[in-house]
Amino acid sequence: LGDTEDSVCFDSDGQYTSAKSSAMAVPRFAREQVYSVVVNLDDGSPNAHTISLFRDGVRMCQPQKLPEALKGKPLFPAVTYRNLTVQVNFGAESMTKLPFSCRMVQDASVADAKVLAAPKPKDGKYEVVFPCFLPDEGTFDWLDEFLAKNPTHCELSDRAIIKWAESSGMRPPTINSWKNSNDKPDVNFGIPMMDDFSVRRVLNAFVATQPRNYVVMEVKSNLIPEERSELMKKFNTPLFKKVAQVTMGEPAAEFKKKVLDEVLKEKQELEEKAWKVRKVETERKKLMEARVKEMEEARKKEELKRAKEEALRAADAAGTKEGEEKQEGDEEMKTEDGEKKEEDVKEEVKEEVKDKEMKEEVKEEQKEEEEEPMPVAELTEEEKKQNFRKKVAPDLTPVNLSNEFAKFSLPIGEDGFDDVRFSWHPKDKSEKYFKDWIKKQKIMCKMDDLVPGEWFKQRWTEWQKVLAEWHTTTTEYNDPVKRAMREAEAEEVKWRAEEEKKAAAAAAAEAEKKEGEVDASKEGEEKKEGEEKKEGEEKKEG
Repeated sequence: LGDTEDSVCFDSDGQYTSAKSSAMAVPRFAREQVYSVVVNLDDGSPNAHTISLFRDGVRMCQPQKLPEALKGKPLFPAVTYRNLTVQVNFGAESMTKLPFSCRMVQDASVADAKVLAAPKPKDGKYEVVFPCFLPDEGTFDWLDEFLAKNPTHCELSDRAIIKWAESSGMRPPTINSWKNSNDKPDVNFGIPMMDDFSVRRVLNAFVATQPRNYVVMEVKSNLIPEERSELMKKFNTPLFKKVAQVTMGEPAAEFKKKVLDEVLKEKQELEEKAWKVRKVETERKKLMEARVKEMEEARKKEELKRAKEEALRAADAAGTKEGEEKQEGDEEMKTEDGEKKEEDVKEEVKEEVKDKEMKEEVKEEQKEEEEEPMPVAELTEEEKKQNFRKKVAPDLTPVNLSNEFAKFSLPIGEDGFDDVRFSWHPKDKSEKYFKDWIKKQKIMCKMDDLVPGEWFKQRWTEWQKVLAEWHTTTTEYNDPVKRAMREAEAEEVKWRAEEEKKAAAAAAAEAEKKEGEVDASKEGEEKKEGEEKKEGEEKKEG
């Protein structure tokens, strides 16, 4: 209340709000008191078209004028409260006596009241729309456009809960968590029921008892059959008609134009903000330069002044000395000193004039410097091609998207919907676009829920065994004690090999020697046998 031109209110702090401006009008509200709001619409009264507040039958303020926008229009009473217990009386009799007679809302005459029947749908059923969007593809921008065209629909989402909380005066939350998304904001109101969104359960408990048109904006849940069914359960009454609104693919020209307008607006705001920062910085630099220049000029003036004072003191000292020697020269020196002082005053006046002229020149130079004009943002060719506006937070967190997208499916009649509508493209093109998007996510997303098969587990066990053996071998190899033992064993093996080699060489030499002796012995025996044979043959001949 009070945020628009068509509402006025008194709040518990004692302020009266009208036409978006507030001012103190009454004391703060207290407990166990009856407050009465009196609206005077009697044209013959001196306080016509005013509103007044009474406490326990006593006037608390002078009549406050109603805005011109409310004159001649039906006025609807409204009471908003938070963390309080309030008894509201819209009956026919007042709870406290007023100093004059007036009628209550319930007792209003036909001439003073206008009874408006609540609008009912043509077929007797209220519409509950379940928008089905792919994440980050125009979800909430489409919703804002839909609500603007269909003001009778009420948004049901975490975003709406946060807006209601802020409108109730709660401190806007600071959202900087990695878990934050447009679908499920990670808020920090400092109130447990708000921070864990327990209020959502309370809202869902009675929302179906209020017959009106709704838009259930749940980006993830509206794409998963099981969660979609849970959302629809509370609307399984004859009062509601459940509609799935499938909106996928390249958007319509009207939607795309609005997106580009929003992108251009955001870009313009960023450039204007940067331009203002540059402007402030330029002004600051100019002021600093002017300040430095003034300080330098003041320093030079001070030095010149000190030099003149020292010169005058020196001249006075010299004149005094000469006066002691010659009294006649006093008058002449005084005359000369007077002339010098007059000349000094004239020089100071000239310097002041010069200083003023220099300051004027500096100001003229600053004026002559051309200020940077306010930039005008333009969309690049790449920005003109985009179909959807990029937002600070995604519709779903990367972890949530990678874990859930495999469960996504388009709604069909068997899901329990009374009607399935397709906004941007017909059913066949929407289904093809959806399948292509799923394939793309399988390539791009990190699959955190993948489970290894038996073949991988077996190979993995073998690999771990081999790797453990390698680690053991490496550890043993790097152990200094075992390394020393290995080196000692290697030296011993080497020494034994050399000894065996020497022994083998010695044995070979001994064997060769023995073989030579045997050969010599055989030759001697053969020679002896030959000689004996020869002698025997000679004897036979003889």
